[in-house]
Amino acid sequence: MRRFLIVGASQAGLHLAHALLDHDYDVTLITSQTSDEIRRRKPPLIGVTVPRVLALERARSLHFWSDRAPRLDGLTLSIGPDPRGPLTSFSGEFADGAATAVDRRVKCADWLEAFESRGGNVVIHGITLGDLDYFSRMYDQVIVAVGDGELGTLFDPDPHRMPVTRSRVVTQVLFEEEGVSAPPRRAVSVTSRLGVYFESPMLTEQGTVRAVFVASRPGGPLDCSEESRRSARILEVFRTRVREYFPSVADRVVHAEPMFGPAVTVQRITPTVRVPVAVLPGGGLVLGVGDVLCTSDPVTARVAAEETMCAERYVEAIRAHGHRPFDRDALHAVFDHYYGTDGRTASEFTRTISQWWEHAPQEHVRSLVAAAGSSKAVADWWVQSYDRPWVYNSLLRDPEAARALLTEAHLAHR
Repeated sequence: MRRFLIVGASQAGLHLAHALLDHDYDVTLITSQTSDEIRRRKPPLIGVTVPRVLALERARSLHFWSDRAPRLDGLTLSIGPDPRGPLTSFSGEFADGAATAVDRRVKCADWLEAFESRGGNVVIHGITLGDLDYFSRMYDQVIVAVGDGELGTLFDPDPHRMPVTRSRVVTQVLFEEEGVSAPPRRAVSVTSRLGVYFESPMLTEQGTVRAVFVASRPGGPLDCSEESRRSARILEVFRTRVREYFPSVADRVVHAEPMFGPAVTVQRITPTVRVPVAVLPGGGLVLGVGDVLCTSDPVTARVAAEETMCAERYVEAIRAHGHRPFDRDALHAVFDHYYGTDGRTASEFTRTISQWWEHAPQEHVRSLVAAAGSSKAVADWWVQSYDRPWVYNSLLRDPEAARALLTEAHLAHR
């Protein structure tokens, strides 16, 4: 029986651990935190679990929260160069069922407990590079699912796969939900040159809350990182900036109450793709997984989606590899199985979103935005492409494909 060691209790690492266990591999997961400690981490940035990914979690019997997690039928978007001016607003529905949002602390803690109860080996211990060297000789393969600290320096950036990166400063506040809104429930996004406002209901340990974040370039008008050093003022500053720069949604946060306990998160994130295989000092090879290797633009809110897709593609490649040794080429092939299908699409999606306002949008893009405001078919296409980013990438880059969609929507409306 092949033996795998997964280092780190991230969403990708835990999904991969469960999936390998499903196929009768011997799996050990080592993490420095217990499930209770994971539940007490600082709030992570929200990640929406889109329908395609939710289906994968259900297939693995990993969606434990069906009766509690909020059901998101679609997305409401407002798009304009200045959020204080005229915006094109529209709502669309997902194609293959609903999305949801579950706090990743809840996900990872519950999955860690379930992994151990299923017979997976869990070791609660910190780990160093020296430890990895030792373990690389004990297991068929070591997979690193944590990108912090000493282990985060293992994997070098790959400029060929992500040549253009735009750093973001994200400030997120978790607000109490004032009653459960009637269906349909949707995430809300306002995108502009100044930055992005995003909100969605999300299941936490304390129940369902509203996660709201603003994201912008470092030093921009929505950068709250300086105020984060004075935590007593951060909520006041957040509300002031939303009121000033996002007046169309200001009433959603100005008088809302933050949830009990840690509610504010400030992070600086640079979308990056890294080289997937690292060589340890003793010569052993380790493979990264999830956002250890591919960091998405947080404004896409697709972090959870890409963690799951990476884990699933890895399992496919590992099974196809059979009992052959995992040399450097084999490990690159495991990553390429993900990157060549979903990863490249996610990177292109990140690049498209990051560069959206750097130049005036092309005519066909402006036409798609305008049509979404009056055509349900185009609005639905826009929202469904959030779950199928390869379609989004194609239409925004291909004027002929965009015109064909607009013609089809026009004929359907007649």
